[in-house]
Formats: sequence, structure tokens, C-alpha cells
Amino acid sequence: MPVMGGDRSDGGLVVALLGPVEVGPAGGVMAPIAQPRLRVLLGLLGVVDGRVVTAEALVDGLWGEEWSPGREGNLHALVYQLRRRLAALEPDKGATRLARAGTGYRLVLEIMRHWRGAAVGCEN
Repeated sequence: MPVMGGDRSDGGLVVALLGPVEVGPAGGVMAPIAQPRLRVLLGLLGVVDGRVVTAEALVDGLWGEEWSPGREGNLHALVYQLRRRLAALEPDKGATRLARAGTGYRLVLEIMRHWRGAAVGCEN
């Protein structure tokens, strides 16, 4: 299955976005992300290759037309939860992988060659 974050055998963090959304240490046991909005957040951040995703785009992706006065606060709570999951999986740097950048966030991962290979395969 294509995953993001580094070869499963080289250490680091792996994020699987095709099929079950999972995260885990390379070469280790993958942990599923059960909470639907947390899965969406990880997906929105994971597919942009380390680029910044604005808070507004994340809110739109998470809640769409569903209006709520606390959506921005809920976004920050989801970011906090995802940071805790990453820190638990990778204590030395997991929490720093999800970084605040300007008006948004970015997920810092090394893109795995299998992911790029899958993308190239789709173009052929």
C-alpha cells in the first residue's frame, strides 16, 4: 500500500492514506486513526507534500458547509490531538512533525518513493 513518510525499514514515521488511514513508526506496528475528522485532517495535511495548508482550507475540508461558531477552536483541538498521536508514536520528534506555519499548518514528512511511484503509475 502506498504510504508517506519514509521507507518502512529506514526509521521515521509512516502515514498510510490509501485504504485504512494509519500512522506508525517505519518498520513498526501501524495504528489506525479511528476518529473521522482526525483522519480527514491527516489526509488534508498528508497529500500536499509538506506544504502549508491554511486554517481556512482545513476548516472547509473538515466541516464544509456545516457552520458552527467554534470551528476554528475545534480545528485547534484536532491539531492538538494529532500532535499527541504523533508524539506518542515518535517521542523524539513526533510532536514537531505537525508545525504551525503562518495562517496554517504543515505536516513534515519525507515522501516515500512508493507514493511517488504510485502517482507516476497513475499517469501512465
